[in-house]
Amino acid sequence: MKDKYGDKRRLEHIVESLQSIFKSFENITEKDFLLNTEKRNSIIYEFIIIGEACHNISEETKNKYTNIAWRFAYRMRNKLVHEYPNIQLEILWKTVKNDLPKFEKDILEILKQENFNGLI
Repeated sequence: MKDKYGDKRRLEHIVESLQSIFKSFENITEKDFLLNTEKRNSIIYEFIIIGEACHNISEETKNKYTNIAWRFAYRMRNKLVHEYPNIQLEILWKTVKNDLPKFEKDILEILKQENFNGLI
């Protein structure tokens, strides 16, 4: 069974990766993102960390916070790792712009509700 301390660290890893993605997206256009291999690769790496951390969150926490797309994040990680030639960069762009801000808010709320100290 995965322990609660492990969940705390994994949730912090998710927040750190989200913040890194948001920083990478400051002052960048979609065109720049699509053309900048280094920036794309760093963002893909952060998505992989997020997916792996979500996969390793305890079932207890996953069951308690069913509003979080834990399995979707891991499936996305698997696509990025195992199907890398077919990555649809436009979907990554839209995910960062449309989905990740709420995801970060939800993860920070879990850290707060579980009384984890750290990034919040």
